[in-house]
Amino acid sequence: MIVAALVATAVLVLGSAAWGITTAVRDHDKAAAAAKAKAAHARAVQKCRNQVGRFVGALRDIDSRLDVGMTQSDLSDATGDAATLANRIDESALAPNCASVFDLAKDALDAYAGTVSAWNDCIWDDDCDPDTDVDFSPWSDASHYLDEAYDALLSGRRAHALAARGTRG
Repeated sequence: MIVAALVATAVLVLGSAAWGITTAVRDHDKAAAAAKAKAAHARAVQKCRNQVGRFVGALRDIDSRLDVGMTQSDLSDATGDAATLANRIDESALAPNCASVFDLAKDALDAYAGTVSAWNDCIWDDDCDPDTDVDFSPWSDASHYLDEAYDALLSGRRAHALAARGTRG
């Protein structure tokens, strides 16, 4: 009877130890998988920054300069420079989250380019007053697009391009 009790106790202790070891191994594996996923995410974020960061940065520079004043000629030049950067990006090489950042940044570029054209046309039209006849509201849209694109670029998440496009007129 004592032997049976000792055997039962030994089985219980060994079983508990085995369960503890199994749990520790599982926890270690989960931690290792989480660390691996975090490292992969960091690499994806850095890759996207390398791919589209200069383009987004050029647009953010435009946005900042518009806050303090910019001539039509300077806006035209800056928009052209940003478009050149966009044209150098291989869209097919972008991961989905990065492509969403790029698409939203292109929406901002389109808003600036449209305003540049309207502003330029107005300058050459004797009956047009840029202060009253040119719609500069797309700049506000572009600023929102850039805020979203930049936040997504830094975090590695998908930019909400469809929601932003839905706000455009």
